[in-house]
Parts: sequence; structure tokens; C-alpha cells
Amino acid sequence: RTTMVIQVQEDNILEKMLLGILSILRTLHWELHTTHWIVNGHSFYSEHQMFSEMYLATEKHYDMIAERIIGTFETQLNSLQMMKMAHHWLKTLSCECPYERALTLETLLLKTIKECVAICETQMTPGIDNLLGEISDEHEKHIYFLNQTKIG
Repeated sequence: RTTMVIQVQEDNILEKMLLGILSILRTLHWELHTTHWIVNGHSFYSEHQMFSEMYLATEKHYDMIAERIIGTFETQLNSLQMMKMAHHWLKTLSCECPYERALTLETLLLKTIKECVAICETQMTPGIDNLLGEISDEHEKHIYFLNQTKIG
């Protein structure tokens, strides 16, 4: 398990889990946006568009999670904290292939959301539960598209 940079109360595991999800989303956004810039070859346009749609959806998701964290827990977030948290995840990526890196982060995101829902069931509000479901649904599609692109 990783130690988060932002200090949270020991008894508020939901806040800690949501901060973890936020950090993965920010890192994933960075990877998807960068890959959007570097795709090339015969399928340039379709992959360029695919990565654009994926990073824009991810940006929307991390914004929604950040707003929920701030509104619910009054957590103070700042750029340096977010960069440190993203740096942690970037260090764990062992491959150079941008498709594999994105796929690894997408898979990590879904695993972390699933853990959050299971662990924080009693702290979860209907709105947070729905938001995590929406994010999971979209990122399952991302995994499908990344796998299809990798195969093709």
C-alpha cells in the first residue's frame, strides 16, 4: 500500500480512498493526454481521437472526484500534492509502451474503486456511490478500447 501525501484523519478511510482514486485519475489523464500527442502511423487519426475522448472523460472524472472530496471533507488540495501523488504512480509503471502504461493505470483505477466501494460501504453516500459507478463504467470501456487497439 502507498502512503498518501495528504494528511487525513485515521478514521476516515473513505476520504483516503477517494484521494487515492483522484491521484490515479490525474496520473491516467497525464498518460492519456501524452499518448494522444505521440500516436502515429496508419491508424493515427482514429487513435488520436480515441485518446482525446479518453483523456477528456478522465479529466471530467478527476474534477468531479476532487470537488466531492473538497465539498465532503473540506480537504485542501494543491498542485504540488497532486504532482507528488502522480509521481508515485508513474514510478510504478515499468513498461515504456504508452498503451500498456494506460492499460495498467486503467486497471489499477478499477481495482481501487472496487476496493473503495467494498471497504467504505458504511461511509458511502448515494452520490459518491453513483459517481464511482459512472467512473467505473467509462473506464471499463477505456480498457476495452485499449485492448482492441493493442491487438489491431
